[in-house]
Amino acid sequence: MSFIRKFTTTSALCALLSSPALADVTADDVWEGLQAQYTMMGYQAAATNVTRDGNKLIIDDFVLSMEIPEEDETLKVSGINLVLEELANGTVDIQFPDELTINAEVADVIVELLLTLTEDSIVASGSPDDMTFAMSVENYIIDLKQIREGDVAFLPKAIITMTGLAGDMRVAKGGMTELVYDMTSDSLNFDVDFKDPEGDGQFTALLNLTGVTADSTSTIPNDVDMTNVADALAQGMKSDGAFGYSGATFNVKVVDEQEGADISGSSQSGSFGFQMSETGIGYNTASTNTDLTVIPAVMPLPLKFQIAETASQFLFPISKSDAPQDAKIMMKYAGLTLDEAIWGMFDPGSVLPRTPATILMDLSAQVSWDLDLLDPANAEALEGSNFPGKLYSANINDIQIAAAGAEFTGNGAFTFNNDDLETFDGLPAPDGEINLKLTGGNGLLDKLIQMGFVKEEDAMGIRMMSGLFANAGEGDDELVSKIEVKPNGNVLANGTRIK
Repeated sequence: MSFIRKFTTTSALCALLSSPALADVTADDVWEGLQAQYTMMGYQAAATNVTRDGNKLIIDDFVLSMEIPEEDETLKVSGINLVLEELANGTVDIQFPDELTINAEVADVIVELLLTLTEDSIVASGSPDDMTFAMSVENYIIDLKQIREGDVAFLPKAIITMTGLAGDMRVAKGGMTELVYDMTSDSLNFDVDFKDPEGDGQFTALLNLTGVTADSTSTIPNDVDMTNVADALAQGMKSDGAFGYSGATFNVKVVDEQEGADISGSSQSGSFGFQMSETGIGYNTASTNTDLTVIPAVMPLPLKFQIAETASQFLFPISKSDAPQDAKIMMKYAGLTLDEAIWGMFDPGSVLPRTPATILMDLSAQVSWDLDLLDPANAEALEGSNFPGKLYSANINDIQIAAAGAEFTGNGAFTFNNDDLETFDGLPAPDGEINLKLTGGNGLLDKLIQMGFVKEEDAMGIRMMSGLFANAGEGDDELVSKIEVKPNGNVLANGTRIK
């Protein structure tokens, strides 16, 4: 296992495990339920010492361990201390120390974290099979203190701070366990400073989010092996959630011997959503009114950009199926504008229109897999050159590139014959068409000639070539083209066979 992999694995798990944990209506049931929850996730859970003091159950050095079979190693997380106090109203108060040092170990790598809580309250209520956990923390801080590999200590700076944290989590047990989580935070801050211990490189990052919201719903089968995600999903495990913020500022600096950059900016709002189930995994992102400034080390001149809207969507099936399953990818950048200083570098005469640019790609497909992609037993099969499934259809829902007074758009759809792998040299034979349109193309080409970027004779060749694949459209300076692909291997452009 590489040092970087050890670091990221132990850091992520340690940060997760340092979060406020589950509880129950009695202290003993809380402790038993807590161990059961981590056991369900593949950990071995135990404590060095558990004592009863009246209405309090004191847990010293709660230790979690997990075998990593592919690396023949064990992850161990230790140093978690908590007190479970039974209150008079039948609820349980979960108490952590104001400061808690947590260690995560894999082989000879140890990651040390300091968890700090101020004005925290975590109270469990309900019944043993349907519990709600209400939480409020004024300041929640995770501070990476050091990383040690053998006798060598690495002292990076990585601090996560949340203020005004509040929310609740519901745990409902039945045929499956359902976890419902809802959280808000006034602010979320990241402060990172990594220096290359073997060179002059350095990475620093500051991120501040305000008006943070997060929610998720997960369904987990009982007695499932969580180390085999494919099997867990087949048994009904699923999860979805969303994360959002009402404002963001950031600054990232990368220093290298020869390269580097200083990137800063802000965003008015943003969101991230995810989903995972037997049908597939997916995510979506969005942001509004993003300002971005980039200062490259090789050219210390601020390059400023503004993007009115960004969005992305990804959906990918992962399970074995005989029936078609949906897949999708979408990326959108709308209202992209460049600072006049950038325009002035290549267009000081303002020949090109400064209209905001848009880039959009929206694709979808239907596929099926012959095996479960997340099953470790199929790793070797996935490394082969053969496509491990079938492609049934592919759609170009929308393509749009608009900039400098020109606009290119397109859409199309194809179906595929998986019984014909000869006509297209091993690929399933397609049948469908793409419809394309370019407006303002000749005008843009004229402006590029005026600016000296394109020679007149080269422009003539471009116009002649476009005439072979496109026809004049209904509007001024408009070209349209229909590209058809036939099952017999023929390719037509506007009805004329070109292959």
